[in-house]
Amino acid sequence: MSDRDCSEITAVFGGRSVTFRLEPGAHWSEIITAWLGPPLALQHRAIAGQWSPAEIAAVLKLAYVGAPLRAAMQVPEVDDVLERRPAGTYAVLVLRILEAYLFGIDPRDATFDERDAYGAAA
Repeated sequence: MSDRDCSEITAVFGGRSVTFRLEPGAHWSEIITAWLGPPLALQHRAIAGQWSPAEIAAVLKLAYVGAPLRAAMQVPEVDDVLERRPAGTYAVLVLRILEAYLFGIDPRDATFDERDAYGAAA
């Protein structure tokens, strides 16, 4: 196993343990690109800090494993959390989701805890 074999992020999100993963494959690639644009371009903008709360929400919704309508961007769990906390709280989580999707991520970096969101950015 290489150090970049992980494709999903386990996060404390809204006080619960949630798995986030952008799905591989042509079908999901079309869905992801339709909602987000090219994922690599989004990652580059995100790294530069040039993204919107709507983009953060979109990545979280598409990647929320277990949400039946995530491909349609209907994930009330994400909406509920983002009503209570600023979207920027989850910027590091979104960067990790994109990294895992595009390149794989080291399992040691495949976690996120909203209780220490800003410490995770360090």
